[in-house]
Amino acid sequence: MLSAGNEGSDEIYMTKELVEGDTQLSTVMETFTSNDSDVDIWSRGSSPLTITYKIYNREVDTIVACTRPIAADTIINFSQDPVMSPYISGNVTVTHELNPVNNKYHIYLNHNAVPKYKKYLAFTINGSAGDVIDVWDSSSSSYFSDANLEGYMRGTTVVTVSDIATGHHSISVGAYAGREKYPTNTMNYSTGYKMFDMARFSSYGTDINGVQHPFITSPGVQVVSAVSIYNCSTTTYSQRESTGSGYDYWYVKSGTSMAAPCVTGIVAQWLQACPSLTIDQVKDVMAATAIQRGEMSEKSGPNGNIDAYAGIQMILAKYVKIKGDVNADGVVDIADVNILINIILGNDDPLNYGDRAFVTGRDIVDIADVNATLNIILNIE
Repeated sequence: MLSAGNEGSDEIYMTKELVEGDTQLSTVMETFTSNDSDVDIWSRGSSPLTITYKIYNREVDTIVACTRPIAADTIINFSQDPVMSPYISGNVTVTHELNPVNNKYHIYLNHNAVPKYKKYLAFTINGSAGDVIDVWDSSSSSYFSDANLEGYMRGTTVVTVSDIATGHHSISVGAYAGREKYPTNTMNYSTGYKMFDMARFSSYGTDINGVQHPFITSPGVQVVSAVSIYNCSTTTYSQRESTGSGYDYWYVKSGTSMAAPCVTGIVAQWLQACPSLTIDQVKDVMAATAIQRGEMSEKSGPNGNIDAYAGIQMILAKYVKIKGDVNADGVVDIADVNILINIILGNDDPLNYGDRAFVTGRDIVDIADVNATLNIILNIE
């Protein structure tokens, strides 16, 4: 289980198909004040790309400086560039590759630069007609903006899912509101959500393999959780006095990092019931038993909210075979005997119960199966 990410409301993704006469993708990194930001640029083809850096001046609403197109691995020192240095300090590292796995052209930008007052770093990706470009900004302090400039693009939120959650054997987890109020000491505060609303921050999107994320969702808004006494600050965490000496420490936190552990705990319980479950079987159970509340959206993923109880019922019925448990409710009792009797009397069909009705392992249900089940109930067998 992996967190889908908390960038679901951030405009950090862009895509564009380049055509004849329009072979550039330009954008402005608005609110770029951090000295640590990464931008990932992928072409869906193998044609080389170049980058041109620019400075957008908010005071005059125009581009006031730019570099030459950058085609090779390099470190650009803005502080030593006579054109750029009046507007920005620091540097950017540009690396590129033709990915050996998928033969796609890839550029990675690592910024260690700070624009001056009301100046923003912008860039243009230069490609070839027929290229399709995908761009992601990993910084929580910036987003892609068109700045109302002709030919510039604004980012969207539609592919904000974390790439680490998109592995073939991963289960991506989004967050919804499992409560409307949360406690802090003696007070209750509003979460700002209605029950079961998807969290605004919860990341989502369709990955390169066409898989929609998040795969499943669980509570991730203002979740109450324990915290170690050795990692507890009264300014960061809520605390309550315990009945014994000292304090019991706990905190209230939102994020898909709270939703994913919830799903992990549920799956751990499922594995207690059936330790042989594979990842594909777990995903099948999640998808088949998830609750779809209200109008489903991209943000809620293809399946909806995890249902722990319905999941364990399906596992017991489909994957766990307890001898004598004809109705697959997890126990052997008189209800199973009654089903067997109804089958013998012709009032029920053994096929309704898979092979569970054939308690003695034969291809017929008769009094021997009833006796075997009664022996199980009486602990004789």
